[in-house]
Amino acid sequence: MKNPITFRFTVKSIFLTVFVLFCFSSCKKSKSGISENLIKKIEEGNNLDAELIFECEDPLIAVDSDAEGNFYLVSYKGDVFRILKNGTSEKIYSGIQICGFSLTSLTVLPEGDLIVNDCVEDKDVLFKIYKNGGRSKVAEIEGNLLSLTSDNSGKVLVGGWVSEGNLTVQSNPNHLSAAEYIAGKVVKIDENGETKEVYNGGLPMCLSNDETGNTFAAVWGRKGGFEAESKSYHVADLRHMFWITLSEDAKIISVNGEKKINTGDLKSISSFEFLDDGSLVVQAIPAIGGAGLYLVKEGSDPTELTFNQEKIDQSITGLEFSNGNLYFINVDGKFYKVK
Repeated sequence: MKNPITFRFTVKSIFLTVFVLFCFSSCKKSKSGISENLIKKIEEGNNLDAELIFECEDPLIAVDSDAEGNFYLVSYKGDVFRILKNGTSEKIYSGIQICGFSLTSLTVLPEGDLIVNDCVEDKDVLFKIYKNGGRSKVAEIEGNLLSLTSDNSGKVLVGGWVSEGNLTVQSNPNHLSAAEYIAGKVVKIDENGETKEVYNGGLPMCLSNDETGNTFAAVWGRKGGFEAESKSYHVADLRHMFWITLSEDAKIISVNGEKKINTGDLKSISSFEFLDDGSLVVQAIPAIGGAGLYLVKEGSDPTELTFNQEKIDQSITGLEFSNGNLYFINVDGKFYKVK
């Protein structure tokens, strides 16, 4: 290890506990619904309400939905819950483990089966959890997994990062402060477990698909050598605390390199979801102000979502858009629908 760099941290908002440090959320886009009413409320500056749908004792760290409108949530303890359209819930799996520099992730395939990563002998391994019970191994992952999504054909896309040489890790809080070489990558995996790299560059903290099926990534930093400056840094989500020193260099790009979305001055982009009209809701931090949710629309500056419930948007750990509605989970173990 190199000598650690010492600098001051300012973590905005009311993030509650550092035990969610190495957790995760999934960022896959559901394909139906009309969101014009939500967008109109946001653009007119109207306060929104958040309706509690589900609650568990532990922080929720992953959310995704299937084509039928059922939701799947992962807790910090590694439990997987299914929330049916009628509001009933059940635990369908438990025991998911987290590897050291990875984030546990989840995506729902078109047929309704789940893909999750579990830690087996200190290595990320993808497993399929069948909607009718049981699981099977899909593939082993090289490096450290950060994010998952899947496309319309059922292919799985994995975002992760690798390093070469020394990493300098500072403690209290635990974070990366220097690296001889780091790089992010996105790999596509077909139904036979065959892999193909489709992106190489900064770290893909979150993956999501637009309405046309193109995959986008919230990318932090650049590949290559890295050394943090002696200054204050901020994160919108404590799941990403380890990479906080990369949070100021964040952008959303298509993994094929053809498009970059204008996110203005937003930093620490931790989650994002595409709405029906191609606009996005992004969890991030602006140049002035605290962590929250922002509508990103082509040709306009980001617009903050405001809620009647004070500070309800400041401990979010995952977003999901399904059937025209926006949902989010948080470190309090609560699952909300935005109204």
